[in-house]
Amino acid sequence: MSLGTDGSPKSIDSAIQTASKTALRQEVIALRAENQWLRRQLAEQQEQIDELEAELKQYKNAHTPSSKVSD
Repeated sequence: MSLGTDGSPKSIDSAIQTASKTALRQEVIALRAENQWLRRQLAEQQEQIDELEAELKQYKNAHTPSSKVSD
């Protein structure tokens, strides 16, 4: 084991830094995957909202006779 200029064990410090970096990289990868999944979910939900709003407009339009509202 080599010592740093301040007398601390360099190899242990280096190993801790490497482990921390590895853990952070893994967390970043996991968060990016979660972000991608959430964005897909949001896009799907927005599409469903748009479809439902379009359908709702048919019922809200007072000038549309009930016989013309599509089911």
